[in-house]
Amino acid sequence: MKQSEGTPLRLRDIFLRGASWVLAGKVLSAIATLLANVILARLLTPAQLGIYFLGFSLVTIAAILAQWGLNRGIVKLVASDLALDRQDLAYAHISSALKLVFGVSGVLALMLVSPFGHWLLTKLFDSQTPGIAAWLLGLWIMFKALEATVSETFRGFHEILWATVFGGLTTAVFTSASFFAVYLVVGPTSVNQAVFLRVAAVMLSLFLAYTLLRRRIRTLDRGHGATVSDVAKFGFPLLITSISLLGIRELHIWALAMYRPESEVAILGAVLRLINLLAFPLLVVNAVLPPMVARLYAHKNYAKAQDILQKSATVVSLPAFAVFIIIMFWGEEILGLVYGEYYRAGAIAFSIVTLGQLLNILTGSPGVLLTMSGHEKLFMYAAIAGGVTGVTMSWLIAEDHGVVGVAIGYCVGIISVNAVAWAVSRWKLGINTHGSPLILWRLINELAVKTK
Repeated sequence: MKQSEGTPLRLRDIFLRGASWVLAGKVLSAIATLLANVILARLLTPAQLGIYFLGFSLVTIAAILAQWGLNRGIVKLVASDLALDRQDLAYAHISSALKLVFGVSGVLALMLVSPFGHWLLTKLFDSQTPGIAAWLLGLWIMFKALEATVSETFRGFHEILWATVFGGLTTAVFTSASFFAVYLVVGPTSVNQAVFLRVAAVMLSLFLAYTLLRRRIRTLDRGHGATVSDVAKFGFPLLITSISLLGIRELHIWALAMYRPESEVAILGAVLRLINLLAFPLLVVNAVLPPMVARLYAHKNYAKAQDILQKSATVVSLPAFAVFIIIMFWGEEILGLVYGEYYRAGAIAFSIVTLGQLLNILTGSPGVLLTMSGHEKLFMYAAIAGGVTGVTMSWLIAEDHGVVGVAIGYCVGIISVNAVAWAVSRWKLGINTHGSPLILWRLINELAVKTK
């Protein structure tokens, strides 16, 4: 593999500094999100919480569509432009991306308040429990899509701190604070009131993020090298990938809702939201790696890219394995403590999804490598294959096996995506992304030498 003389020095320091910011932000975000879910489970009945999770799922899928793949693509565009000193092109890419996301999210929001949206929401919330107002869901989609795009633009600038702060932390803090205030002052509330508080939190976070980003992009040279059409063409494969990775995952909840009551949907939603604790280490690494991998690949430093990818996969596998053991033995107690006694029934599903996430983490970040190296279409195919496989399984067995069956489908889906992406990365690029005991041993030896 070639080594490039032009690769920036102190890459390790950049990684560690970025990882430190992300780790701190993700810890705070995880705590705030957990607190919000704990309070929400006590503000709403299980049926209401199931409705909330269905609404959250709908917004997640629609926001992914609205982002048009640019939640991933804007990092590559901006990082590559700046690495090659093309500030004018970076400015044009950012401007065009924001215009595209605003336009698409606006169209989707309008669709929800149309007759089509009324039909969709009637089908989605087909129960005795009142659903969520269409206008609230529309605003939630717009604010969520724009917030994600703005925060990822900061990551393209290598400003990991602001990408972390506005990549979910501020929304989680504002949401948990508002839920807690309602819990203390009002007590049990309605689904619409809970969603309104969530939308207000996202809106405030977006306002702060965009205000700061405007100051940052004003330092760039003005340029017209990229249009909205250019950005849309670039983002389309990433859009399909995002739908397959995140949107299709949300369809597991929909599969369960087709056959089982909202109270069971609440159990699955609780499990899937809490399982993020296991994926937490990988989320930290994946928040730091994209601009670094884009830079290394642009400079043709493939050996260094593999080294960073494999070391990071090895390191994040250690805490993930520890969390896996804890959930396997005490998953039922954790669910009961966090959400309440009713949710202890999700213990088996919790263990199944935990195993899937652990295997997913062990393969590392092949999706980051493929996306940041210009092979986003290959990752798209891997994501489609894995996502469709998992969702199909969930739809086939949800009626007979309920929450456990859908958990199996979810597990199969996430494992398939990363396994195929890992194989493609190794075959097409000759780069491995997985962690291993040998790399762990090498890291220990390196650490021992430095401490002597």
